[in-house]
Amino acid sequence: MSDTALKIEGLTKKFGGLVAVNNLDMEIKKERITALIGPNGSGKTTFIKLLCRLYDPTKGHILLNGVDIREYEEAQYRKLFAVVFQDFKIFSFRFGENIAAGEKVDEERAMDAIRRVDLMRLYNKMPDGLNTMLNRDFSETGMEISGGEAQKTAMARAIYKDAPFVILDEPTAALD
Repeated sequence: MSDTALKIEGLTKKFGGLVAVNNLDMEIKKERITALIGPNGSGKTTFIKLLCRLYDPTKGHILLNGVDIREYEEAQYRKLFAVVFQDFKIFSFRFGENIAAGEKVDEERAMDAIRRVDLMRLYNKMPDGLNTMLNRDFSETGMEISGGEAQKTAMARAIYKDAPFVILDEPTAALD
């Protein structure tokens, strides 16, 4: 799946009587920037969830290299995507664990992601660097971070994953 391309054909998603995505056709290629723009409620997030196999389409197909995505093993297919949703979560784990998201923390990759999203100022304030606990749910000394810092942490997580498709669903809405 290294030379990946997605083709969307007649994609429709309905929720009861509400049509969230209607007969969409498009192509998305690896290492290309593709933007979907539209007003709130126009189906952008639903489309992303369809791409990631979080929803099944009501009608139409999403093809990866000419093969319907439902033919791929779900876990393998989802590895192709690094997504920052509007409603991302920061976990009450160590900073590095938040960036690595379930993988063993590779310090070099984590630091590269931190630099790329401009989080060095936050990192330099952390008493234990990548091992600094975030939030105070499980640690009285956990560090609370701002909403903008949390968004950048979620973006660092997407960069760390190093997936062929990086999807940003309004990830900078609360950044200054």
